[in-house]
Amino acid sequence: VVINPEQEAATRLAHTLGSIGVDDYLSLDGSSGIARIKAPAAAAGRTLAEFDLLGSRQLILIGRLRDRQVSLNPNLDERVQRGDIWIVAGSDRDLQKLQTK
Repeated sequence: VVINPEQEAATRLAHTLGSIGVDDYLSLDGSSGIARIKAPAAAAGRTLAEFDLLGSRQLILIGRLRDRQVSLNPNLDERVQRGDIWIVAGSDRDLQKLQTK
């Protein structure tokens, strides 16, 4: 395995600069990754189940950060609050769609 830190840093920077709401990004392969994203305004007040990340977007919610508290694999009945930060995994295309909602 060849590790190229410059390429990894460039990929991470490109995803965070070119994407609204992405605080950090880790590439898993050429077309998918894990991102730290501000929860979309459209999700506020809805439960995670109602927002349906796994449905049309095929994203996996790994964790939620709220008021410096981390919740790994949050309960789908939990209501999304403004300011929530999500750690989500999925294709770059689906991560980008999430940011536009």
